[in-house]
Amino acid sequence: MAKDQFITPNPKAEPANSLLCGVALQFRHALDLYFTALQADWHYCAGRSKAAPAATAILAHAAASAWANCTQALYELRDMSGAHPDTRSAAGYLLHSVPEQTPTESSLDRLGRQLLQIARGHRKTQPGLSALLEEASTLLIVHLANMVVISMHPRGADRLS
Repeated sequence: MAKDQFITPNPKAEPANSLLCGVALQFRHALDLYFTALQADWHYCAGRSKAAPAATAILAHAAASAWANCTQALYELRDMSGAHPDTRSAAGYLLHSVPEQTPTESSLDRLGRQLLQIARGHRKTQPGLSALLEEASTLLIVHLANMVVISMHPRGADRLS
């Protein structure tokens, strides 16, 4: 006979309601838009040397639109009055990394480390918030990696972000 497994909830687990609150969903949405913008940037970079000028223009427009949507979502999150202060700070850090702010490799690295430090402070008390902050930090690292690879790609100097 298999050992009995207890199914009582972990008293240290975060309540589901806090994970489903509007602020967390807004943060999740902003992170998804950031990822979409990174993908669009990459598609533009990869496709511009192979595609016709009209197709390249479409890819450039898609990347610019994705970043605009992401930026707007981050501004909304940063300006939410009921949001957790660290969520608002994370939105501010991510706003410093959008193309119109012309981020550098070192600034992306610094912003990612700052977000990771904030996330670590919430691991035990608010694991849902910590996970979102860690994902934001990871996206900044991916953005940094994209910048490095795109700069080595042919015509990397004239990329969008």
